[in-house]
Amino acid sequence: MKQLPKPGKNPAAEAALIVSRRFKNFHKGHRMLDKLIYFMLYST
Repeated sequence: MKQLPKPGKNPAAEAALIVSRRFKNFHKGHRMLDKLIYFMLYST
């Protein structure tokens, strides 16, 4: 997984990104959370 640059303006979304990485340990190949969090980080 590539590292995303950190905007630093949405700490809640960064925390959600960490949670999503843990979640993907159980659901490998699951990309919907990545897309959702990417949207949260970069569409604000």
